[in-house]
Amino acid sequence: MTALPSSEVLLASLAGLRPLQGGDIVDAAIDLVACQRQYRHALLSLADEQTGHRKLKQAASQLVSAREAIDTLIAVIDDAVDHRQKQPVIAPPSAPPPVPITGVPEGTPVMVVQTESIGALVARMADLWGLVLAAVATDEEPPEATRLAQLCQGYDCLVAAIESGQQLVLGR
Repeated sequence: MTALPSSEVLLASLAGLRPLQGGDIVDAAIDLVACQRQYRHALLSLADEQTGHRKLKQAASQLVSAREAIDTLIAVIDDAVDHRQKQPVIAPPSAPPPVPITGVPEGTPVMVVQTESIGALVARMADLWGLVLAAVATDEEPPEATRLAQLCQGYDCLVAAIESGQQLVLGR
């Protein structure tokens, strides 16, 4: 079974480095950056009071197109994760034991379910990446960088839990 890419691999690929693993998810993540940029650009055009009727129609069309592309790429990632989850899980011998959950009697089998899809998380990471890159050009420390780092930590924890079989992500 091919491992899910770490946040480090995803961010490196967004920066232009091509990883050896996770191609389907990484390729979709790279495409998400461009789609998120197109979405933001169209949204700004729609909000501009100086935009003429023809440009408004064009921006609205671009907004819808970008949203559809984002949804499609999220689905591609989620399908790849779903496919990986259907493979036999072989937890490494050093996998940590499940953490007990307060209020659940000891010995009760518990499966934590993630409600946000991996694809949605990767889409948020791609969006924040684009915002961070735009802010870097101004030599400011963007607040999006902190949010991106926090999201990457959460993503990595989720990937580890999925790959060890401790967490299930429901398919679409």
